[in-house]
Amino acid sequence: MSAVIIYDTKYGHTATYANWIADELHISKYRLDEIGALDLSTYDTIIFGGPIFNGRIKIANLINSELANLNACEIIFFSVGLHPIDRDYFSSICTQNFDYPAQQRVHFYQLQGAVNPEKLKWWHRMMVWFIKKFDHDINQQHIQGLEEAENHMIDLPKRFRKLVSPIVAEVRRHERAISLQ
Repeated sequence: MSAVIIYDTKYGHTATYANWIADELHISKYRLDEIGALDLSTYDTIIFGGPIFNGRIKIANLINSELANLNACEIIFFSVGLHPIDRDYFSSICTQNFDYPAQQRVHFYQLQGAVNPEKLKWWHRMMVWFIKKFDHDINQQHIQGLEEAENHMIDLPKRFRKLVSPIVAEVRRHERAISLQ
């Protein structure tokens, strides 16, 4: 079984999750800008990860364009964003970003992101402020969690590491299926 993680990250949270998954599965990982001429079709499983910013997932373009070349691969995608984990919200984001074939074939996972205001660019600070001020669909407990962190900084606590367990289990199921063939 051969697996790889390809991820895009802006502030490092997707990279943290990619590291946790790679550690659990003992596999290689590459940032999106490092893959160069990497032949993705040589892998049995490819895990893609990327942040959600303003409803957009940059790495979705790569998945949409390469999907036809990856017929023999198991494809998993995880996103990282500030929105609370919500099936309906995440489904709409995936529908907006992924072509229909990808929507049917890829295993999707939503992971909780984090905020470190000192690292945010000004427009992302404005987006966080806007969400907290005007997005009433986000529950108040989530907003309180964004505001009550020490020094107003939220980073991925180790307790979030358990969020990668379903992804790791999915890869291991696929690994077992391949070994039985």
